[in-house]
This record gives sequence, C-alpha cells and structure tokens, in this order.
Amino acid sequence: MPIQISPSIMCAKVEEFYDYCKLAEKVGCPFIHFDIMDGHYVKNSALGTQQYKDIKRITNLPIDIHLMVTNPEDYIEMFDVQPGDRVAFHPETSQHAFKLLQALHSKGITAGLAVIPGMSLHYIEELLIETDFILDMTINPGFGGQKIVPGGMDKIKRMRQFLDEHSDRHIPILIDGNTVIDNAKQMYLNGADVLIVGPSTLMKGPDRFEELYYAYKKEIDAVK
Repeated sequence: MPIQISPSIMCAKVEEFYDYCKLAEKVGCPFIHFDIMDGHYVKNSALGTQQYKDIKRITNLPIDIHLMVTNPEDYIEMFDVQPGDRVAFHPETSQHAFKLLQALHSKGITAGLAVIPGMSLHYIEELLIETDFILDMTINPGFGGQKIVPGGMDKIKRMRQFLDEHSDRHIPILIDGNTVIDNAKQMYLNGADVLIVGPSTLMKGPDRFEELYYAYKKEIDAVK
C-alpha cells in the first residue's frame, strides 16, 4: 500500500492549526497526530485539553493522540477523547494495559501501543489481540530533533515480522522520529505504514505544506 503521512500538530504554531488541519484534509492525510506530555514520564510538556477541543472544532479528521504520560487512564477522561479518535499509550506506564485497550475500544476509540527504544517486542505480545496499531518510536520520547537511535531502523523490520507472526490481521506501524526523506524511504521498505512528520520534513509553514507533501510522498512511494 502507498505510504500514509500524518502531520504532528505539536510542531505548528497555534495560529497555524487551522491551516495545517485543512491542508491535511485536502491532501488526504488519514489523521492529525497530537502529542500529550506530562512533564513526568518525559521531561517536557505539550498540548492540553483546550488544543484538543480547538482542533476537534476545526477538522473532521480523526485525532491521533500519543500519550507520553504516567497513568494514561486518567487522560482519556480528562481530554474527553471522542469516538473515532485514536490513542497510543506506553504500556509500561499503565498498571493495567490490557484493560486500558479494552476501555478504549468500549468508547469507540482506536487503540494503539507506543513502543520506545530498548523495549523488547515480546513485552507487547500478549496485548496484540486488543491492539489496533503500533506507534514505533525511533527516537527517545519527549523531544524532537533527535537522530534515530542505533538499531531503530532494523527494529521496524523486526516489528513488522513480529506482528505478522503473532497476529492474524495486519497491524499498522506508525513511525515517530526523524522521518526525513532518506530515512523515510528505508522505513517504508522495512514495513512502516504511516510516517509522522514535523518541521524537519513537511511542516515548514502552511504555504509550503502541500508542495512538500506531494514531493515527499512521491519519492517514498517510488521505492516499492
């Protein structure tokens, strides 16, 4: 399948939210990536309840929430996450990860697991039956602008093989971290389905997004 691309709205200025969301709709992005950080699980903070509400008013695209927080269960209620949206959480931050996946499904929310560098794939094996997608972190969570961690590219390939071997359905892999064009091509070849993009790739201002999107996507799709 052709690669899919999702803009990380955390990388936009507040006054650019509307333009980026409408451009994402126009070019066919599947959803808007939305990072929540609590300053505890990661030493950074990002995007609050008001930004979530604002973006829900702007676009009908699903919001793809990445919870970089401790006690992720609390944030589902705090943000009043709506049916049709998506949530990826770090399983090591939840006391009952399987139960949380079930709770998300009961609310009509697409449920994913975020996998950090250094986490064994077998850690998530028993959770896959309730998992709709994987958010594979190719950098350490918390801050952008990092290089891919050693072994990060190979882990995508191993992740794809692992998911195919341990699930009877296709579980999509989203990649978050240094998705610049040369990396993105190899990520796609290694099994990535969706690339999360920021200022190092497409988010260099709304006036350039559409042009950069089509050039980026064309170059990646051409490798298969």
